[in-house]
Amino acid sequence: MADHVQLVNTEELFRGAMRAASIGMCLVAPDGSFLEVNPALCELLGREEALLLTTTWQELTHPEDLETDTALVQAVLDGKRDTYRLSKRYLRPDGEVVWGHLAVCCERDSEGAVRYFVSQINDVTRRVEAEQKLARAEQQYRLVAENAASFVLLVGADDTITWLSQSAVRLSGFASESELIAGGLDYVHPDDRWKVTAAATAVRSGSDVVTQDVRLRHRTGTYSWWSVTTRPTSDERGGELVLSFLDIDSEMRARRALKESEERYRWLVDNMQDTLVATDHTGRITFASPSIVTLLGWGAHELVGVPVLEITHKDDREKALNHVTALSDARTGPIALRIVRSDGEFTWVEVHGHTTKDDKGTVNGSISVWHDASQSIAHELELRRLAESDPLTGLPNRRELRTRLAAMLTQRRHSEQTAVLFCDVDRLKQINDRHGHDAGDRLLRTVADRIRKAVRTDDLVARLGGDELVVALSRVADATAAAVAAEKIRAEVSSAVTLVDGTTVTPSVSIGVVLARPDESVSSVLERADDAMYHAKADGGNKVISGQ
Repeated sequence: MADHVQLVNTEELFRGAMRAASIGMCLVAPDGSFLEVNPALCELLGREEALLLTTTWQELTHPEDLETDTALVQAVLDGKRDTYRLSKRYLRPDGEVVWGHLAVCCERDSEGAVRYFVSQINDVTRRVEAEQKLARAEQQYRLVAENAASFVLLVGADDTITWLSQSAVRLSGFASESELIAGGLDYVHPDDRWKVTAAATAVRSGSDVVTQDVRLRHRTGTYSWWSVTTRPTSDERGGELVLSFLDIDSEMRARRALKESEERYRWLVDNMQDTLVATDHTGRITFASPSIVTLLGWGAHELVGVPVLEITHKDDREKALNHVTALSDARTGPIALRIVRSDGEFTWVEVHGHTTKDDKGTVNGSISVWHDASQSIAHELELRRLAESDPLTGLPNRRELRTRLAAMLTQRRHSEQTAVLFCDVDRLKQINDRHGHDAGDRLLRTVADRIRKAVRTDDLVARLGGDELVVALSRVADATAAAVAAEKIRAEVSSAVTLVDGTTVTPSVSIGVVLARPDESVSSVLERADDAMYHAKADGGNKVISGQ
């Protein structure tokens, strides 16, 4: 009886201690179902006692930990062990994972079979998460240290290396840490050693940080560039230094390549015959190569800030603006413009250009090559003049006459009229026959010059062919005014001319005058003027006859 009472008291004492415990405790049947649970376990697992007593530990265990825990339980059931410890994850109803350190023992019956398990579960979630965070940080540190493009040395007050980071050997190319420590300053390029020494002296004298670019020797004997930052290890400045080495060899090579490229470009720009011109988005010149002195007489610096349109001939400015717009659309070729020289004269310049854009694709200026086109344009104009002119008199030829006369007939105003005067040089054939064609040519040139001087500059004088010349007068009031102008021409022509053989002759012309009708064609008006001229010749020549 006394033993029974003592057993009851012991069980009550155990249950009281279990319920008062700050860690989770439970009794678990061999099949995994909970027999008894304490409040601390309910709080840890986020479940009421009644719910836990209808649940098994297998249901609450994280799937990734279930196999391990099951194997340990089976070992106890098989009598291979009586206890085990395990850190495992439990699942709360809200899906949260908590870590518990599980300590398990068992109670066996007289035959050694497990009656129940006694489990103690301590919440170690914070500790595990801290350990995991630390492990991740250490792993990241190792990855950074092993793969960093830099390494660190600690240098004592006597300038010997006292410590180096793991990446030092890998990055510097030395065989071992001991080799690097033993070599020290010897691995710095002879021309750069003073930089390291000067940096150490400066920091020990009070400077916070000194950064220098130096070359380090690889064990193969080649050198590479490193940026070395020297700083003190503490505010006490006991002489110990931290030297951080950053690999900048690729950057230095790129700088050198860029510098060489810029030097080649500069040489090319300075020595090219054509002129390189850059502008900003407003069209102001930001750069001009030295050859602009030869092209325009301006110094390159004199044109910086000057709008291109300001030095462009006023008649070419609209063309220049259209060209800039076309450049933005990448749909144009070169353009010829008249640009003013420093002496005030204009010269023809052929401009080949393209727009420049910023990182966002917005046009921020242009770069163009200016080529001296004065000779080529002059040659082109001369070819055009020859194609449009009569080689003997220099007057517009038959084709140019028809082109210009057509324009005059189209563009005339309603209150103004256009008169056409058909002029035939009298007796030119006889002069050619008697004095030769050179004499006839001189006479024809003289007559052409006199007619040209007798009319206004915007009137048209052309050679139709042979001894026939045509004058087109714009802005004529009426037929009387046209006849007066024709009489002036006839009188101007009728002055003596000395031929090549010394003979003096007095030329004359027969002139037919008509006023162009509204919407009349070139052929029609020339035909009517020609008829009037024949009437003048039929009447003895040296006359002006107005046609119908």
